[in-house]
Amino acid sequence: MPFEKPGRHRRVLLSDLLEYRARSRAERQGRLDELTAEANRDGSDDIVDGFIQTR
Repeated sequence: MPFEKPGRHRRVLLSDLLEYRARSRAERQGRLDELTAEANRDGSDDIVDGFIQTR
């Protein structure tokens, strides 16, 4: 991601940051969709009956 560094801190354009965020979210959602599809195919989604409280 392009940036400027006029002093100690990097400055990025908001448009670049928003583009990165959208691309990152889409990639993450795609991976989650793949995992969900795989769980549906192999039946591992049937193992859990509901919400598992961890705390």
